[in-house]
Amino acid sequence: MHGKGPGRAAGGLAATRIGRSQTHDTDWVRFTVEFEGGPLATLGEQVAVEAEVTVSGGAVLKHQTAIRNRFTGGQRAAFAILPDGSGRAVELRCYLHSADAALTETWTYRWNT
Repeated sequence: MHGKGPGRAAGGLAATRIGRSQTHDTDWVRFTVEFEGGPLATLGEQVAVEAEVTVSGGAVLKHQTAIRNRFTGGQRAAFAILPDGSGRAVELRCYLHSADAALTETWTYRWNT
């Protein structure tokens, strides 16, 4: 798990959402991963948070971003993948970091095309 340090618990997974756009880039599969707690609860809005996303064979990463969820105080990682048509299962991993410090646990997901 990323984000563990002495006396510092990592932000944890709060929700996962998966969908497709009906009007824009309809072949892309969109993921939203919500993280809350740990150091995320006390981060100032000026702190730059980035999503680190890895995708195994079977798809390619099209874009990724991290944004603050102003309603929960947590952070949201959003990214899209484009399946390669092989039908292979895709292993996904995502965590949030700031500079060189991990802020959250690592979310893992096996997506079947």
